[in-house]
This record gives sequence, structure tokens and C-alpha cells, in this order.
Amino acid sequence: VARSAGVRASRHNSSPFRITLDTGEVIAADAVIVATQAWAAATLLQHLDPALGEALGAIPHVSSATVALAFRTADLPRPLHGFGYVVPRSEARPVLATTWLSAKWPGRAPDGFTLVRGFVGRAGFEDVLDGTDEHLVALVREELRGTLGIAAAPALHRVFRWDRGMPQYTLGHLDRVAAITAAQTRLPGLAIAGNAFTGVGLPDCIRSGETAAERVAAGVWTEYGPAVHARS
Repeated sequence: VARSAGVRASRHNSSPFRITLDTGEVIAADAVIVATQAWAAATLLQHLDPALGEALGAIPHVSSATVALAFRTADLPRPLHGFGYVVPRSEARPVLATTWLSAKWPGRAPDGFTLVRGFVGRAGFEDVLDGTDEHLVALVREELRGTLGIAAAPALHRVFRWDRGMPQYTLGHLDRVAAITAAQTRLPGLAIAGNAFTGVGLPDCIRSGETAAERVAAGVWTEYGPAVHARS
């Protein structure tokens, strides 16, 4: 396992793949799963299949940030029922959604505290991310004050930024995904997974990863299965 190791190149002149890390180490692999953002995958794979690189690079991405705010539950004007809300694009607000993390999943906040998360930045509002972390916290606090009446200062706040991490499913997306799927059949042993293809939610990403794993596992078994079984 090589953690925090950047990939500089990948080749597939013949099996196996050859992956060059930025440390200079070269790894030979019978199968490769690429689970980066589509724009990064385009750079990695464009020389293997130009049409694949073009389709991946054509999926637009925008940057975003999440702002986590922990409030003392006693400071909230009312209980937070449900799990959150989404702000429609027509309202042109920089905060696109909020969720009550401590209501969605147990163990996210100690007793007596409520953890709320705001999503900042969307297509057309990326410039808001040029602001400081304190500015983003202020935006989310203003949003919560206006919608939920939460005026209390949070006991804790954290800001997480995601550079070009939100894919946009624009007109022609299905055609791009079809081209990416077709390219994988031309490159046995390659599978591509992530949030840029068939869904951006956590269940969608898990499903995409499982599909990629099943694809490469089936390919490796087809090529090496009998030999592996004999050795075992």
C-alpha cells in the first residue's frame, strides 16, 4: 500500500499495466481501478485512449466547501426535526444545503450538542470560496439564522474545502458516460469509479466502487483463475 503517492504515468502497451509513481517507483499490475475525479483521470488516461481522456475531461467540476458547526442543543430555538434541507438554485444563495449530522447518524456529537453542516459553493457561486474560512462560517451562520432562527455562536466550527470535487451532470452527460463505458471495454483490466458518472451520493459512490471491483475481479479470474485455483 502506497499512501499519498502521486501517479505520473500509466501505460498498457501489453499486459500488465505499468504505473509510475512520483517517487520513481514503477508498479506492474494486471488490473487498475481509477477512482479520482474525472478531470484527474483524464490526465492519467488520455494517452491510453484519447477518446476516453476527452470524455473524462469534458465532465465539468466545481469547487465546494463544507462547514461543520456544533451548537449546544439548549441554545437552539427549537428541536431540529428531519435531516436538513436543500436550497434551490433559483434562490441564488451561496449555501446550497444544510444537514443535521447528529440526527442523521448516531455518535456524531456528544450529549447536549447538535452538529450541523452547511454546503457552500455551487456552479455560478464558486467565487464565494475565495473568502477565508471565517467568511464561510459567517455565511452558514447567516443562513441558519434566517431559516432556523439559530442566533447562538457555535461551540466549535470546522471548514473543509473540496477543489473541483463536485461534478456537474450537464447536457450530454449520458453520452459522455457511454463513451467512458465503451472505452473500458477496449482496455481490459481497467475500471473507472467515482461520483462523476451515475450519481454523486454516498450510496452511488459505493455502488460505483463495487461495480469497478467486480469488473476487474472478473477479468483477473478469467485470465488467471484456473492457474490460481491449481496453485491453491
